[in-house]
Amino acid sequence: MQVNTGKGNISLMVVLAIWSLSLAVDLPGLAVTPIEGQLRSIFSDATDFKIQLLTVLPNLVIIPFVLLSGKLSETRHKIAVIAAGTILYVIAGALSIFSGSLNMLIVLSCLLGAGCGLILPFSTGLIADVFTGKYRVKQMGIISAIGNVALVVATFVVGFLAAKSWHLPFLVYLLPLVSLFLIPFLKKIPQSDYAEPAPAAAGDSAKSTAAAPAVPAVDADGFSTKGQTVKGGFYIGRTIWLLLAYFFFVFATSIPSYYLPNIKWIDAESASTMTSVFYLAMKLFKLISRC
Repeated sequence: MQVNTGKGNISLMVVLAIWSLSLAVDLPGLAVTPIEGQLRSIFSDATDFKIQLLTVLPNLVIIPFVLLSGKLSETRHKIAVIAAGTILYVIAGALSIFSGSLNMLIVLSCLLGAGCGLILPFSTGLIADVFTGKYRVKQMGIISAIGNVALVVATFVVGFLAAKSWHLPFLVYLLPLVSLFLIPFLKKIPQSDYAEPAPAAAGDSAKSTAAAPAVPAVDADGFSTKGQTVKGGFYIGRTIWLLLAYFFFVFATSIPSYYLPNIKWIDAESASTMTSVFYLAMKLFKLISRC
């Protein structure tokens, strides 16, 4: 079966391989949430600080590795970066299942975040490479839905497995095995999709600049372009404000749930449940808003 990309057709297996990268990008830290109380009773050296490190560190480590992956994505070695990130993710997840030390779990959570950070840019980046126009918009919606559904289902499964054994929730980190199996199909992506546009000659550049249309007062998303500094296709001021807003809302909503166990009238299990329900509600709201 062939799928139209707007530039031609590619195999359905290639598309499935691209989709599979979205399965695990939202999972780091998920396995720890329902077993926080058990970890405190299992490990004698468990402290609130270590438990919070185990929960937060994967998402913190993701940030520099996303930047590194973004830089590496400018090369023609994208498949190698995806393979390295996926293998690192799977190894960290597999070792977490058998780990018997809280300190080792913290180290493995960092490796998990590193692997996820290497994969994350490609979950949407390959869509931008392969698809164009309305076909790209459609695929962006599909991978967003895949990631959201995977997180919702994984949240339920992790809670179920946590009731059996504290080791079992880490099985959810083996989900990238699907991507690992499908990576060979990514090699079938046409090399022309990775090619950078050829630099324009000096004369052509002058002609294109002279013939360039005036910048509209409002862009396609309805935002004013007046006074905006544009660099590399990004509105610098708007991008900075969006990053600051994202930082504020993530920490304003996440930190209370992580520190609720320190309040005397609520235990760790209840706080973990509240955190899981909170993220589930946010994902459901996101899915509904896209309908």
